[in-house]
Amino acid sequence: MKSLSILTIGVIILALAAASYAECGPMNSGHNLIACIESSDPQLYGYGLGFISGVTFAYRAIYDGVLKPEKICIPKGLKIKEVRLVVQDYLSNNPDKLNEAPWVLVSEAIKEAFQCY
Repeated sequence: MKSLSILTIGVIILALAAASYAECGPMNSGHNLIACIESSDPQLYGYGLGFISGVTFAYRAIYDGVLKPEKICIPKGLKIKEVRLVVQDYLSNNPDKLNEAPWVLVSEAIKEAFQCY
């Protein structure tokens, strides 16, 4: 229940941020996400980084908690800017997926980069 509450709060924060930074377009595709995280505008860059942070935080909340549908090993102390590089690399290497929902793309990038062995 605690993980679900944390996830819900994260989604609400993301929704409020989306309303504030409509300049990046609605965050509804990888195109918007990559435009934000590659932007020289600090607000748009921050918006994209905040989106990635929200998805990463949700993963940590879920996978460090009771629910463990897949095992993801996000290293402790990992900086969100390092996760941004992982996501940016994933988006650049998978241009055919840029029409998918950005939270799905961030999730796929995290799963691919931080698999447990």
